Amino acid sequence: LAQAPAAVIQAPPREWSWLDVPESRCADGDPTGIGVSLVPGADQLMIYMVGGGACWNDATCTVGTAANLWGYGKRQFERDRIKRWTLFDRAEPRNPFRDASQVLLPYCTGDVHAGRLVQDYAVGPVRVTRHHMGAVNVAAMLPRLTATFPHVKRVFVVGVSAGGFGAQLNFPAYVRAFPNATVTLLADSAQLIPPKGAVVDEWVAQWGIAIPADCVGCGNDFPAYVRYLPRKYPSSTFGLLVSLRDFTIRTFFGFPLEPRRFQEATERLLDDYEATPNTFYFARKGTRHGYLSRVKKLKKAADVATYTWLTELAAGRAQSSRP
Repeated sequence: LAQAPAAVIQAPPREWSWLDVPESRCADGDPTGIGVSLVPGADQLMIYMVGGGACWNDATCTVGTAANLWGYGKRQFERDRIKRWTLFDRAEPRNPFRDASQVLLPYCTGDVHAGRLVQDYAVGPVRVTRHHMGAVNVAAMLPRLTATFPHVKRVFVVGVSAGGFGAQLNFPAYVRAFPNATVTLLADSAQLIPPKGAVVDEWVAQWGIAIPADCVGCGNDFPAYVRYLPRKYPSSTFGLLVSLRDFTIRTFFGFPLEPRRFQEATERLLDDYEATPNTFYFARKGTRHGYLSRVKKLKKAADVATYTWLTELAAGRAQSSRP
């Protein structure tokens, strides 16, 4: 039987509203949804994928290394201060998304928005079931967005940290959903470098990450996937914001006490970006994690510089920059 077409989202213009998505799941098995702020007639759509850590084994899935594992719904969305960030501020003239329709995709699956599996974890005699359904949630959301924005010309997929990894790993799905639009990706603090040891194999197995069949060797080689995307989608633009010694990503990727090795791996990834005409980066020194998150006023020089670069990326005039 053919599925009924997804309903167009109805919401007050330029205000945040919550939409339940019954087919979606948080890690605890409860459904979640999306936040929307619509601009009637806008030809641009910005989809923000929220970050918040990750979990993939007994220890990480029971001690709090991932956000919202116990659910995220309308009540949590209404209290969430993320809507106050500059990225969503329609009164900020330097925000390139101020006139775009905006969608906020919560993160409550512990799998960088990329999972398709249900797993059981344990600490001693206590067992916990986690629904790693991040990619399933993206798939559940997209028909509603394509129905609501059939004539959109520009789609910006933006994410910080886990959301940035999710934006990259789900990018093919976004391109399929908006075949008549130009899709631009911006990943903040989400450099897909090779993690230390075999943890990438564990992530792929525990979460059920689906690697494109034509991305040869990408199953356990993140840089290969980064090189694959711009070749596969030459009309898209790919942007990356990074700190060369990002402490949070350094820790998750197994380099907490090896900042030099982490920086060297990040620099090699930036070299790949420079070798491809539709990929751009803005790299900074230091250990800062997240250039778009929690920013409410553009006062600090680093934040002003970041948003200047972001505006150039959105306008198709970006240049790569590293210290």
